[in-house]
Amino acid sequence: MLVLFYTMWCAAGLVPAAAACRMMGNGLAKRYWLLATYLAVHSLRYLGLAALWRHQSLYSKVWEATMAPVMILECAAIISVFFVLVENYKSFRKVAIVGIALLIAVGTIVAWSTRNLGVPFSPGVRESALLWQRYGALILVGLLAGISLLLPRTEYLPLRNSAQRATAILTIDSAQGLATPTLLVLLTGWTTTAPLWTKWFATLLPMVFHLCIGALWLCWMTPASDSDPQIVELSEEEIERHRLEIVQRARLLIAEVRDAERRLGNSS
Repeated sequence: MLVLFYTMWCAAGLVPAAAACRMMGNGLAKRYWLLATYLAVHSLRYLGLAALWRHQSLYSKVWEATMAPVMILECAAIISVFFVLVENYKSFRKVAIVGIALLIAVGTIVAWSTRNLGVPFSPGVRESALLWQRYGALILVGLLAGISLLLPRTEYLPLRNSAQRATAILTIDSAQGLATPTLLVLLTGWTTTAPLWTKWFATLLPMVFHLCIGALWLCWMTPASDSDPQIVELSEEEIERHRLEIVQRARLLIAEVRDAERRLGNSS
């Protein structure tokens, strides 16, 4: 089982690296250079942590030291993908930047407010790593959920297919990054007395998810999906009407986010 453990860990780290290399080879990295950088850095970190697993003290220190930079890089990659999604609607970017900043702030507040929920009595290295992963994923889930609300949706403004695929993969990755650690941390007390196969299943489950996400990056981000969307020609009046509708929707969302942030601040 130990061989399977390290094989799965290495595979889960190598597949995203292969996806980053493929994006560099087929030209997608020119448009998604932050995303390709994130995949490469994430893979190097994942493989480095695998090499340090036997040295738990050093593993814990490296995990904590690299957690925040990698999460910031992932946030930057998500925002860069969003800007590709709205590349044909440049006037929307200013409103979007404000909304995204507020969403990150709200996600951080929620993660901080829930930091004591579901925490084991004496968390070990693995449990601490899962908790940090939960906190980071909570921020990313909030960011992606907000982007899905901010995103302009109109038949007259087609979105680049590759950016939609990247957003979908990032959403799946963040959702499992929130759900899996939360579940495993909550079941920590039960798994300590569970049969051996149950412990191995709980250990290998996150690696299986990482491997599947890496496979999506490798197989689904293709040059064919990056073709330029066909933009419908509109009159100036129609363009202005659609712009005002989307800007108004974004302003309403920003007002709701500010209200939620204020309520969270008062409750904490």
